[in-house]
Amino acid sequence: MPPYKQILAVDDEEQILKFIVTVLERAGYSVSSTSDPQMGLVLVQEGIFDLVITDRQMPGMRGEELAMRVREFDPTLPVLMITGTGHQMNAAGICLLGVDAVLGKPVTRTELLDTVQQLLRSTPA
Repeated sequence: MPPYKQILAVDDEEQILKFIVTVLERAGYSVSSTSDPQMGLVLVQEGIFDLVITDRQMPGMRGEELAMRVREFDPTLPVLMITGTGHQMNAAGICLLGVDAVLGKPVTRTELLDTVQQLLRSTPA
């Protein structure tokens, strides 16, 4: 079981959000989640998180904006984006400001856990 880590997951697709939460909780992480990116910002400002996971295409606020606003609040908080175009973005070498890693949908359990562990290891204490 990993050391206690608090993760925020933001995705407007309930099935994907449920998958992320289930996988991470079974791996021993504490996960808060919301389908509303505005609420995600509120949660970041009210809580202490070790990682934020976000979708890219969401109503009201794109994942890039959420990532940038998270970074304005806490420049050291890592952000993982999971998006339908993630595989193409990675293949093309596209980097998004404020985003530490991008995974493509559908994401596998192994990809998610490996990337989360990598991002949490690289976070300054």
